Amino acid sequence: MPPLSVPGPITGEGTPYWPDGPRATSATIDGWACMSPFTKISHNHAHLSIFLNGTQLSVPQWVGMMPTCTYGLHTHGDGRSGRIHIEPANTSLAATLGTFYGIWGQPLSRTNVGGITAQPVTVYVKDDGQGLTEYTGDLAALELVSRREVTIVIGTPPAQIPTYAWETEQ
Repeated sequence: MPPLSVPGPITGEGTPYWPDGPRATSATIDGWACMSPFTKISHNHAHLSIFLNGTQLSVPQWVGMMPTCTYGLHTHGDGRSGRIHIEPANTSLAATLGTFYGIWGQPLSRTNVGGITAQPVTVYVKDDGQGLTEYTGDLAALELVSRREVTIVIGTPPAQIPTYAWETEQ
């Protein structure tokens, strides 16, 4: 039985685990190029929470933001909030969790999440703060869409799965 959703919102933070900063290369990942100048056709957000044995780990700042270019999937320096910006340059690009991890330069599978190999790995999805469901498919194929919350639980789950505070969106 999955943990219950927390009735109150969270801002996303957590315990630092991975270093802040961009990926070491600006290669094209799943069609997403590192752009300079940065162009976009839309601007949406998804949210990523990662828990290891009940403790929330923070998603790094500046993932996908290089000194000379920016990917359309990236995080800002907003306090390790877990908010992922989805700003594609064209409509043919699918924003997936696998693409984000590729830009981040971290592994993503059911046996290795960002270099953490503890088991088991369970993933929950909530859209626009509603309907917590377990995602059992390929983690890399999980689509990141506007106001989707993705919670990755590695090892022992937290008592409850939090809800991201979308009302804090700017």
